[in-house]
Amino acid sequence: MSGPRATRACSADVLSELATAYASEVGALAGLVLQHRATAEAALERTLVAAARDPRLPDAPDARRLHLLRLAWRETLRHERRSGAVDPLLAEPVGDGMAAGGIRPAALQAAMAELPARSRALVALRFVLDLDAAQLAAVAGDRPGRTMERLDEAVGRLRWSLTRDSPVGVIEELDDAG
Repeated sequence: MSGPRATRACSADVLSELATAYASEVGALAGLVLQHRATAEAALERTLVAAARDPRLPDAPDARRLHLLRLAWRETLRHERRSGAVDPLLAEPVGDGMAAGGIRPAALQAAMAELPARSRALVALRFVLDLDAAQLAAVAGDRPGRTMERLDEAVGRLRWSLTRDSPVGVIEELDDAG
Protein backbone atom coordinates (compact mmCIF):
# COMPACT_ATOMS: atom_id res chain seq x y z
CA MET A 1 0.00 0.00 0.00
CA SER A 2 1.39 3.34 -0.98
CA GLY A 3 0.74 6.92 0.05
CA PRO A 4 0.47 8.54 3.43
CA ARG A 5 -2.72 6.69 4.38
CA ALA A 6 -3.22 3.00 3.90
CA THR A 7 -6.42 1.77 2.30
CA ARG A 8 -7.98 -1.63 2.10
CA ALA A 9 -9.48 -3.35 -0.87
CA CYS A 10 -13.04 -2.32 -1.55
CA SER A 11 -14.93 -5.61 -1.33
CA ALA A 12 -18.34 -5.89 -2.90
CA ASP A 13 -19.73 -7.32 0.35
CA VAL A 14 -18.61 -4.36 2.45
CA LEU A 15 -19.82 -1.90 -0.17
CA SER A 16 -23.20 -3.64 -0.37
CA GLU A 17 -23.53 -3.68 3.42
CA LEU A 18 -22.73 0.03 3.67
CA ALA A 19 -25.14 0.88 0.86
CA THR A 20 -27.94 -1.10 2.47
CA ALA A 21 -27.44 0.43 5.90
CA TYR A 22 -26.51 4.03 5.12
CA ALA A 23 -27.36 5.00 1.54
CA SER A 24 -30.63 6.73 2.41
CA GLU A 25 -29.07 8.95 5.09
CA VAL A 26 -25.91 9.74 3.15
CA GLY A 27 -28.00 10.33 0.02
CA ALA A 28 -30.33 12.68 1.90
CA LEU A 29 -27.39 14.71 3.18
CA ALA A 30 -25.76 14.86 -0.26
CA GLY A 31 -29.04 15.75 -1.97
CA LEU A 32 -29.90 18.57 0.41
CA VAL A 33 -26.40 20.04 0.31
CA LEU A 34 -25.68 19.69 -3.41
CA GLN A 35 -29.27 20.29 -4.57
CA HIS A 36 -28.76 18.26 -7.76
CA ARG A 37 -29.79 14.64 -8.11
CA ALA A 38 -26.97 13.32 -10.33
CA THR A 39 -24.29 15.17 -8.37
CA ALA A 40 -25.72 13.88 -5.09
CA GLU A 41 -25.77 10.31 -6.41
CA ALA A 42 -22.13 10.62 -7.46
CA ALA A 43 -21.22 11.99 -4.02
CA LEU A 44 -23.08 9.09 -2.40
CA GLU A 45 -21.15 6.60 -4.52
CA ARG A 46 -17.78 8.25 -3.75
CA THR A 47 -18.62 8.33 -0.03
CA LEU A 48 -19.58 4.66 0.11
CA VAL A 49 -16.48 3.57 -1.82
CA ALA A 50 -14.24 5.73 0.39
CA ALA A 51 -15.83 4.22 3.50
CA ALA A 52 -15.46 0.67 2.20
CA ARG A 53 -11.77 1.31 1.55
CA ASP A 54 -11.14 3.13 4.84
CA PRO A 55 -9.13 1.00 7.28
CA ARG A 56 -10.49 3.16 10.14
CA LEU A 57 -14.12 2.23 9.42
CA PRO A 58 -15.62 1.53 12.86
CA ASP A 59 -17.44 -1.71 13.60
CA ALA A 60 -20.00 -0.26 16.02
CA PRO A 61 -23.16 0.82 14.12
CA ASP A 62 -23.48 4.28 15.76
CA ALA A 63 -19.80 5.08 15.22
CA ARG A 64 -19.97 3.72 11.67
CA ARG A 65 -23.00 5.93 10.91
CA LEU A 66 -21.24 9.06 12.15
CA HIS A 67 -18.08 8.08 10.25
CA LEU A 68 -20.03 7.76 6.99
CA LEU A 69 -21.84 11.03 7.58
CA ARG A 70 -18.47 12.69 8.24
CA LEU A 71 -17.13 11.32 4.93
CA ALA A 72 -20.29 12.53 3.16
CA TRP A 73 -19.91 15.94 4.83
CA ARG A 74 -16.37 16.25 3.47
CA GLU A 75 -17.31 14.99 0.02
CA THR A 76 -20.27 17.33 -0.40
CA LEU A 77 -18.41 20.40 0.87
CA ARG A 78 -15.41 19.51 -1.32
CA HIS A 79 -17.72 19.41 -4.33
CA GLU A 80 -19.27 22.77 -3.37
CA ARG A 81 -15.82 24.38 -3.16
CA ARG A 82 -14.87 22.96 -6.58
CA SER A 83 -18.08 23.98 -8.31
CA GLY A 84 -18.30 27.43 -6.74
CA ALA A 85 -22.08 27.62 -7.14
CA VAL A 86 -25.25 25.89 -6.09
CA ASP A 87 -26.35 23.37 -8.69
CA PRO A 88 -29.89 23.56 -10.04
CA LEU A 89 -32.51 22.41 -7.58
CA LEU A 90 -33.39 18.76 -7.29
CA ALA A 91 -36.29 17.52 -9.34
CA GLU A 92 -39.67 19.13 -8.88
CA PRO A 93 -41.01 19.26 -5.31
CA VAL A 94 -42.89 16.23 -4.09
CA GLY A 95 -46.60 16.81 -4.59
CA ASP A 96 -48.24 20.15 -4.14
CA GLY A 97 -49.03 19.60 -0.48
CA MET A 98 -47.51 21.39 2.45
CA ALA A 99 -44.42 20.40 4.38
CA ALA A 100 -44.27 20.65 8.16
CA GLY A 101 -45.36 24.02 9.50
CA GLY A 102 -47.37 24.85 6.37
CA ILE A 103 -44.29 25.36 4.20
CA ARG A 104 -44.54 24.48 0.52
CA PRO A 105 -41.76 22.07 -0.57
CA ALA A 106 -40.72 24.42 -3.39
CA ALA A 107 -40.36 27.32 -0.93
CA LEU A 108 -38.27 25.16 1.40
CA GLN A 109 -36.04 24.04 -1.48
CA ALA A 110 -35.54 27.63 -2.59
CA ALA A 111 -34.74 28.76 0.95
CA MET A 112 -32.26 25.89 1.40
CA ALA A 113 -30.59 26.82 -1.91
CA GLU A 114 -29.91 30.30 -0.52
CA LEU A 115 -27.89 28.86 2.38
CA PRO A 116 -24.17 28.10 2.09
CA ALA A 117 -23.33 24.41 1.71
CA ARG A 118 -22.10 24.06 5.30
CA SER A 119 -25.37 25.50 6.60
CA ARG A 120 -27.45 23.22 4.35
CA ALA A 121 -25.48 20.27 5.69
CA LEU A 122 -26.08 21.24 9.31
CA VAL A 123 -29.81 21.70 8.72
CA ALA A 124 -30.02 18.35 6.92
CA LEU A 125 -28.11 16.55 9.65
CA ARG A 126 -30.19 18.04 12.45
CA PHE A 127 -33.70 18.12 11.03
CA VAL A 128 -33.68 15.34 8.43
CA LEU A 129 -31.30 12.84 10.06
CA ASP A 130 -32.10 13.90 13.65
CA LEU A 131 -28.53 14.15 14.95
CA ASP A 132 -28.03 15.68 18.39
CA ALA A 133 -25.48 18.40 19.23
CA ALA A 134 -22.64 15.98 20.01
CA GLN A 135 -23.23 13.97 16.83
CA LEU A 136 -23.46 17.16 14.75
CA ALA A 137 -20.15 18.36 16.19
CA ALA A 138 -18.51 14.99 15.48
CA VAL A 139 -19.62 15.06 11.85
CA ALA A 140 -18.74 18.75 11.40
CA GLY A 141 -15.39 18.36 13.15
CA ASP A 142 -16.07 21.25 15.49
CA ARG A 143 -17.00 21.95 19.12
CA PRO A 144 -20.66 21.31 20.01
CA GLY A 145 -21.21 24.93 21.08
CA ARG A 146 -19.83 26.35 17.84
CA THR A 147 -21.72 23.79 15.77
CA MET A 148 -25.00 24.74 17.45
CA GLU A 149 -24.24 28.45 16.91
CA ARG A 150 -23.79 27.75 13.19
CA LEU A 151 -27.00 25.72 13.14
CA ASP A 152 -28.88 28.55 14.88
CA GLU A 153 -27.55 31.01 12.29
CA ALA A 154 -28.66 28.69 9.46
CA VAL A 155 -32.13 28.25 10.95
CA GLY A 156 -32.39 32.02 11.37
CA ARG A 157 -31.52 32.55 7.72
CA LEU A 158 -34.03 29.87 6.69
CA ARG A 159 -36.69 31.47 8.89
CA TRP A 160 -36.04 34.88 7.35
CA SER A 161 -36.05 33.47 3.83
CA LEU A 162 -39.30 31.57 4.38
CA THR A 163 -41.14 34.42 6.11
CA ARG A 164 -40.13 37.37 3.94
CA ASP A 165 -42.89 36.48 1.44
CA SER A 166 -45.15 34.43 3.72
CA PRO A 167 -47.74 35.18 6.36
CA VAL A 168 -46.63 35.34 9.98
CA GLY A 169 -46.67 32.04 11.85
CA VAL A 170 -45.92 29.78 8.92
CA ILE A 171 -42.76 28.23 10.35
CA GLU A 172 -43.45 27.53 14.02
CA GLU A 173 -41.73 24.14 13.68
CA LEU A 174 -38.37 25.81 13.07
CA ASP A 175 -38.92 27.88 16.21
CA ASP A 176 -39.70 24.78 18.27
CA ALA A 177 -36.98 22.53 16.79
CA GLY A 178 -33.94 24.75 17.44
